[in-house]
This record gives sequence, C-alpha cells and structure tokens, in this order.
Amino acid sequence: QKKNPPVWRLATGGTATWRDFEFHTEIMYNSAINNTDDDYISYTGGLTYSSETLSSFMGIDLIQSRIDYAGEQITKDQNHEGYYFSSREIRQFTNDILFQLVMQINDDTNAIYFLDASLAYNAWHHRISGSYRLYPGLVAECFVELFDGDDQSFIGRWKDNNRIGLKLTWTF
Repeated sequence: QKKNPPVWRLATGGTATWRDFEFHTEIMYNSAINNTDDDYISYTGGLTYSSETLSSFMGIDLIQSRIDYAGEQITKDQNHEGYYFSSREIRQFTNDILFQLVMQINDDTNAIYFLDASLAYNAWHHRISGSYRLYPGLVAECFVELFDGDDQSFIGRWKDNNRIGLKLTWTF
C-alpha cells in the first residue's frame, strides 16, 4: 500500500529589482515526521531581465528572459520502519538550471520557450509554446514538449513521451 509521509514545511522567499533586472530567491525546509522521508532544504535563485529597448526594436510588446538555479541539500536521511524508500529519486529540481524566454507579441499573442536542464542526470526538458487569445476569456495554446535523459532522472522517465498538444483555456 502506498503511503505518503507526513511532513512539515517552512518556506520563505524574496525579490528585489534594479533597472531591468529582478533578482529572486526561494527556500523551503521540508521535515518528515518520524523520519518517514528525507529532511531537506530546497532552494532556487535567479534573475529575470526585461528589455523595453529590445522589445521596441523587435516591434513587440515584451521580451523577457529568466534563468534560475534550483538545488537541494539533504539534512537527514529517511530512516523509518515501513517506509523503504525516500522520495529522493523522484523529486524535481534537485540540481537544475531553468531558463525561460517570453515574447509577448501583442495583447493577444505570446511565444514561450522553457528549458529544465538537470545537471545531476544530464537530462533535458524543452517546451516551446505559442498562444493566441481567440476571444476575451478564450485562449488557444499550441505546444511541443521534448524530454531526454537518464532513466534514473525524473525527466529521463519521460523521454519516450515527447508530445505535441493543443490547449484551450476558458476563463470566466
């Protein structure tokens, strides 16, 4: 029978801006009750750059890039009778570089590229998408997702599941 270990979480984050840059960080301490999973600290930090000059030059409303590093530090290994494996092998963002490029062409049209590069497992997840607002409240998005990496990694388990999709979002 599958058991989800009970945990306590404490998290904080912060952001600061300077000119066209935003610096941000988040940190979370995850403590499993009775050692049913690892205790660990997960963290991310990075910066976002928005360029009005480049956007104007390209004739679009906005171009924005973001890069982050996400990591994890285990503070106590899982050790509990009845819980044989920790969640360590399936946790995302344990040693990853994340990158996103957003181009808002106009109020109705967006293009986004996202990359998750797992440094620990040499695994990659690419997502390329474009969206268009058909009517107020109705947005169509077309996307492509590509996965590659070691079978032991979260991303690598998806490597045979590359996909193309169409998503409609209706907000009311």
